[in-house]
Amino acid sequence: MKIIHKTYIIAAGASLLLASACQSEEDTVMFPDDNLEQTVAEKLETGDDAIKTSEAEDVESLDLADAEIEKIEGLEVFSSLAELNLAENRIESFEPLLELDQLTSLHAGDIFFTGESAEDDPVTSELETLEDNGVDVRTRPRLSFPEHEGPSEGIFYEVSHKGQTMYLFGSIHVGDERIYPLQDNIEEAFSEADSLAVEINIDDFDESEASEQMAAAGMNPDSESLEELVSEETYLEIQEHLTDFGIPEMSINQFEPWFISLLLNDIARTETPFTGEEGIDQYFIDQAKDNDIPIESLETLEDQIAFMSSSPLDEQISSLKATLESLPIYEEELEQMLRLWRSGDNEIFKQMRSFDDEHGQEAMDSRDENMSAVLAEKLESENDDTHFVVVGALHLVSENGIPALLEDKGYDVTER
Repeated sequence: MKIIHKTYIIAAGASLLLASACQSEEDTVMFPDDNLEQTVAEKLETGDDAIKTSEAEDVESLDLADAEIEKIEGLEVFSSLAELNLAENRIESFEPLLELDQLTSLHAGDIFFTGESAEDDPVTSELETLEDNGVDVRTRPRLSFPEHEGPSEGIFYEVSHKGQTMYLFGSIHVGDERIYPLQDNIEEAFSEADSLAVEINIDDFDESEASEQMAAAGMNPDSESLEELVSEETYLEIQEHLTDFGIPEMSINQFEPWFISLLLNDIARTETPFTGEEGIDQYFIDQAKDNDIPIESLETLEDQIAFMSSSPLDEQISSLKATLESLPIYEEELEQMLRLWRSGDNEIFKQMRSFDDEHGQEAMDSRDENMSAVLAEKLESENDDTHFVVVGALHLVSENGIPALLEDKGYDVTER
């Protein structure tokens, strides 16, 4: 009996230890990513102790920026989490966040697009789902492309209707000598052209007058200054960039956020080897002039100013912050954009268009509707002219792009 009693006590003790271990394991948040676990522990000040589920469930905000995190499994336990910053990491999947019903704000950091990206990229889909769930998602789209070998591909379509032929070529507005030569079929198509249509004929207006017109449109009509609209940190950063370029603080304070973004981008571009003179628009405008081919603008300067200035104030400020964040990598991003453009990867351009903010997408859709209406009129004319059209590459992608809109109108559209 004593032996049985002793065995029972040992078994009971083992059961208690096992139950305790199971309870401990169940109460501990498991992180497969060591960097995530370490950073969360630092933020919650748990030291070397494991992070308990009960602790995680009460956390409402986490700043996990720049921590070399790749996997975020474990964050789904943070059921009260409302604000999450994952900037400057390279997250493989955002799926765990889909379980967080309280999440309202996410800085997803850099989202890389590569030549190997699938049409239905899971990361893109996950972030879109989060946005559909009401989460304010901030991202910085990045490109990562190898150097393209051979002539530039670009994005190129042929549209035909009752004897009319129209070629649509997607432009990159700035570039360098690597853009050329273009594919033979592009040059051959232009050699057949009776007319050239571009977004706006940049040779049609005086550059200084255009700058003055844009600056006048960029003035804040309200009494509120830029300094009052943005944080002190953001304003000081703007001031540092623009005063270094000779723009006085008094002038800076009078402008709306969209115009400051434009200034910062223009200044950053001048500090790179890329120029508008090497861009596709200027290339075909010069060719048309040399061959006495008439040039038509599909938009006016006023149209483009309205597109930039009509964004809601909160989106202007958000875009301004994104511009400031991108300045350190501006030249690299132009380099990657040039590589993407030369490769002619339609799917990556389509994904990039989907990452624009709500107003940006709506404005792009509206512009494409307007331009496609003008192009449809040309296709309905009774002559047999061949038209060559050059617009930004993003205008030629997605179900709301110009080729899709023309196809919806009944025209034959073929990707070349």
